[in-house]
Amino acid sequence: MIVRHNYRVRLKTLMLFCCLLATSASVFPSELLSPPPIAFVGRWTSSAPHPTAGEVTIVVSIAQTMRFSGSATVDGRPYWTYGGTVRIDGQKLVWHYDVSSIALPEASRTDVDDILSVDAERIVLRSQRSGGALRTFLRVR
Repeated sequence: MIVRHNYRVRLKTLMLFCCLLATSASVFPSELLSPPPIAFVGRWTSSAPHPTAGEVTIVVSIAQTMRFSGSATVDGRPYWTYGGTVRIDGQKLVWHYDVSSIALPEASRTDVDDILSVDAERIVLRSQRSGGALRTFLRVR
């Protein structure tokens, strides 16, 4: 009888564990996990109107080594070229600019974006520096 009782307790514990595991997605959402670095590798572009300057287009390439290089144009005219390293820190992309055609103060050499979503075709980021501005990058084929 005692063995049977212990078995029932173990079965109840196992069932409770399974219920907790099944509901853990709401307690520990997948958004807390870092996306894999390979998801960011490739060539990406984003265009958005600037309130005073015109259409701003950004093209950035990220290598498997997590080095990046890119350029920005305003209404089709070159504005900025840059490069450096990028790392994933939880749900954030941390960019460090080693090279810039525009002089950057030391405090501006590191930039952080919140990763809102990433898949094979699109990356959506929220800038921590630009007042929470959203930017969507599309993969260049």
